[in-house]
Amino acid sequence: MPRAISQPASEYRGAFEWLTTMRSNLTTGQIEPGDFLNMRKAVGAYVRNQPKSAAYQWIEMGPDNVGGRVRAKRSTRPPRGRYGPVA
Repeated sequence: MPRAISQPASEYRGAFEWLTTMRSNLTTGQIEPGDFLNMRKAVGAYVRNQPKSAAYQWIEMGPDNVGGRVRAKRSTRPPRGRYGPVA
């Protein structure tokens, strides 16, 4: 539950209140170790069911013939050009 603007958090108390709210049981309002253990099991099961690698296809979009950083490019007649490297 958000805190009213007129009640600013002093030191660590605001963060502690938020963390307690996030970790507490919705029914009882208390932090219960069993909930934490159930959450760890659920996260572990989720991670085990995920694929180990993604099926991404990488397509290079260039430029692949320029060494280092380039600040400016000036085109003259094709296929020539002048490049201004960064020192």
